[in-house]
Amino acid sequence: MKIVAALSTLVVLSFAAGAYSASPPNKEAYNISNAESYNAHFGNMDPNKDGKVNWQEFKAYFPKADEKSFSAIDSNKDGAIDHDEWHDFKAAYDLKHKD
Repeated sequence: MKIVAALSTLVVLSFAAGAYSASPPNKEAYNISNAESYNAHFGNMDPNKDGKVNWQEFKAYFPKADEKSFSAIDSNKDGAIDHDEWHDFKAAYDLKHKD
């Protein structure tokens, strides 16, 4: 009986974990035609090193950037791009780190 309960708990936890480990968005989710022009190290765009890149920092680093692209990369819509959002974006477009 204890084994059945333990296995049931394990199955429930496995499904719950799967719900939180969604794969990163693909190119179509971003729909950024010039994505290659945004290939950069996250740290280089974050001058105050707070772990977030706001619109002003993004625009300063990419002078030709548009807010539509910034908003698409900001997947949680909190007004800033964090490290995970940036790497999800780069993974979707298969962008490699530049030197």
